Amino acid sequence: MFTGKLMGYAAMKLGYKVTWINSYGAEARGGSAHCMLIISDEDIPSPVIEKPDICIAMNSPSFEKFKNRLNKRGLIILNSSLIGESESVKKGIRVIRVPMTGIASSMGNIKVANMVALGAMLLGDKLFDIDVLNRALEGFIPAHRKNLLDINRRALEKGYEFVARNARNKG
Repeated sequence: MFTGKLMGYAAMKLGYKVTWINSYGAEARGGSAHCMLIISDEDIPSPVIEKPDICIAMNSPSFEKFKNRLNKRGLIILNSSLIGESESVKKGIRVIRVPMTGIASSMGNIKVANMVALGAMLLGDKLFDIDVLNRALEGFIPAHRKNLLDINRRALEKGYEFVARNARNKG
């Protein structure tokens, strides 16, 4: 939820039109919660997304729920710490596997796995420059959470660097 709101906030700062809606499953924490974010130059007639362009799946239940909803040429970013290599997606879908939970855990705060995912998405989709989100973080994080600014920035960088390093190794 936090990463979706942050992306929307950054997009609004850049002058885009934005909608954001969320949904929590009955299990709430640890369940299959999700949000839908639309960023556009044009008016947005509905906040509901039938066929998203991008999906970040943090766990297997979320992956199973959303993998078949992606656009034909969509992008899915998988938390390979929790979603196995055997999991597959439809042909034509780009897949980026990132050990989000593992990276966040090595940083000392598993809760920043979402920021690792966002960093990976930035390089995978090139929607925003990482500097845009770093600046947005400063204005988005509430005053009583400013102590988390640095670790969120570092997690964003770690996700970005992970994808960049793997792209260099493949190319």
